[in-house]
Amino acid sequence: MEKLHQYAGLEAQVVKNSCRFCVVKASCFPHGINGVNLAKLGAEVINRPLACRGHHLFTMGDPEDSIYVVRAGALKTYISSSDGEEQVTGFYLPGEVMGLDAFESGKHECGAVALQSSNVCKIPNVLLQNICHSTPEMFDEIRRLIGSEILENQRIILTLNKRKATARLASFMLDWIQRWQLDHRGAEPVELPMSRTDIASYIGLTAESLSRSFRKLQQRGIISVSGHQVIVTEQRLLQEASNDD
Repeated sequence: MEKLHQYAGLEAQVVKNSCRFCVVKASCFPHGINGVNLAKLGAEVINRPLACRGHHLFTMGDPEDSIYVVRAGALKTYISSSDGEEQVTGFYLPGEVMGLDAFESGKHECGAVALQSSNVCKIPNVLLQNICHSTPEMFDEIRRLIGSEILENQRIILTLNKRKATARLASFMLDWIQRWQLDHRGAEPVELPMSRTDIASYIGLTAESLSRSFRKLQQRGIISVSGHQVIVTEQRLLQEASNDD
């Protein structure tokens, strides 16, 4: 798999006023700033396409001076151990921010790869800093982003603390469905663009345990699964399953 900057025919492009006219503007982090700063931000955003599943946005150790906002598609982040074993650390949908892991050292602590044909906006940190100095709203947004990242880490810890595999899967499904429907205005079925192996890695299960958990939820009439699509038929029962420790 090649890094994004090595793609033939997929050179990064500056998209003028991309923030102003973006379809995910309502859910993207700069939506609260004023029009002047939004135009300034949009004028310097770099649009980066990831042509298909498996294309990398960045890899572990890459230097970085920007953050990314998913504009279309879906991506995952992961870390690799010294023996090459991969651990999935997150999934990202349109409007969600990636790259905060590089804030501390200037290098990415994880890799990011497309789960399907995707598009991201690269926003230089120096631009964010300049706007934060002049616009309290932007500073508040950055602080909110960091807080959201911490809360997401806490949620996955709570999920991993659940003893039953079905409860872990139900917790993951509730969180994913909420995020997916926010971007798709509540539409069903809900898409799971990641592989079952990715889900198992993220919530700390074996592939076999995950498959059994999916079957249990379907047999109980809580969800209906067809390929990468899921319909929740009993939201209340899914919530109860997530609490079944």
